[in-house]
Amino acid sequence: TDWQNEVFKTAHSNSVDINFAGGSENATFYVSLGYKHGDEIFIGPKHDDVTLRLKNNFTIKKWLRFGDNITVDYDVSKGAGPSQFVSMINMPPYIPVRDTSNYWGYGSINRMQDLGDAINPVMTSALTHPESHNMDYQANIWMELEPLKGLQYHAQYDVTGSFKLTTLLTDNYDNRAMQTVENTFHANTIHTINPLCTSYINLTRTMGH
Repeated sequence: TDWQNEVFKTAHSNSVDINFAGGSENATFYVSLGYKHGDEIFIGPKHDDVTLRLKNNFTIKKWLRFGDNITVDYDVSKGAGPSQFVSMINMPPYIPVRDTSNYWGYGSINRMQDLGDAINPVMTSALTHPESHNMDYQANIWMELEPLKGLQYHAQYDVTGSFKLTTLLTDNYDNRAMQTVENTFHANTIHTINPLCTSYINLTRTMGH
């Protein structure tokens, strides 16, 4: 078995970006949508990323304006790479990648018989299933009011935050010491949010000529 050939491969990536912009004297808008997919030069991990951005400005009256600026990024990562790249060098070539005589379906070293500690790098990638979902967002909504010439009131609300879900599923198999690694599942979530509200008043006067 050529273990390096089994682990390394050609990486691929592709992306698509779509943008729209337009408006009139009293309103402008901008919409951007992006998608990217990629993997690594080794077996296992794959990544997908979607980004959405909205930006709008409106003038309702000469004295009243408002707008928004919103960005959302959502990415998903799936798959595990080899747990030990050194195993590509230390793994005996007579061990097959797959072995149906093992209930987990992959060739493995027996520490006592093969006198080694290497781990089948294809097996660790195939029997470990990590997954990560992550969303980051940022929003800004603002308003400007000018009831009198030179007197301007500005208010805005900002919020940033994120949500992350990670899971890890491990299949049953026997390790190099012939000890059974049990089927397990772990999940973890993290959510953060940071709101901020600000406002101020500007008064501008011209003195003299």
